[in-house]
Amino acid sequence: MNSDHLHHSIKHTNTIFLISLCTALSSYVILFFISGYSSLYFAADFDILARLGLEGVVYLTPLSDAKWTFDALVTVFLSKPVASFSIGMLALLLLMFVNQKSTTGLYFLLWLAIWGFNGSIGTFIGDAIFGMGTYAVAKAMEFSFSVLLVSGVFSVYFLYLIGVIVGRLYFAYLCDAPFYGSKKRIFWVTTTILLPWIVVMLINYANRMPEFSWPEFVKNITVIILILPMFIIKEQVKQSVLLKKWKMPDWIDLPLVMGLLATTIWIVFSLTHKLG
Repeated sequence: MNSDHLHHSIKHTNTIFLISLCTALSSYVILFFISGYSSLYFAADFDILARLGLEGVVYLTPLSDAKWTFDALVTVFLSKPVASFSIGMLALLLLMFVNQKSTTGLYFLLWLAIWGFNGSIGTFIGDAIFGMGTYAVAKAMEFSFSVLLVSGVFSVYFLYLIGVIVGRLYFAYLCDAPFYGSKKRIFWVTTTILLPWIVVMLINYANRMPEFSWPEFVKNITVIILILPMFIIKEQVKQSVLLKKWKMPDWIDLPLVMGLLATTIWIVFSLTHKLG
């Protein structure tokens, strides 16, 4: 490999990593805000006191209060994962049927799909383990332990299947890139997906220090189930009707990334003042 080719390869790697990192952080914060606000909205509809801050939604009205009717439990606790699932599904459909015209758009939708499905199905798994959040709905519906166990296994399998779909869509774009080769898959998935996820999680936990939340950790670690298929699925995109055109990073990505970061800063600033 000559020096010029090596220089361009490193430049592309750094640029795409930064775009993926910025979109991962922005989409995480945006989804966090929208899903949290949806729960806050329905809580207010049932006269349940709640606030939304950097720690998430905190319900000030105790569950023993009469305001927590069955309808209130179902609506308030399920509104957040339903909102996350809806956004994740929308992002997945856009990835599938709309050819992305920018690198930023591609990674933003990719991360929205990952965070969205994890914020719904991953939340069910975490809440069931620690007996909190949506577990109150299952308890109100008198679900047995066996039902919860089967639902948990099915949720993990469904997350994996979604990861396979997201992975195939990602490779449908990535395999068209001039710098990509099947032997470089582990490197590119690690650089553009795994490392940005780790950085976002470290930022998330740095914000919560010195406290450490095991439920939050489990909810975030389930992202691995979505990422894992990207390392192991077979690439069959050359025969796929979903084959996409890779768009190299260019000038349009700068204002897009800056806009996403500005939105992220505004949301974080708003959450520090706690909404509710």
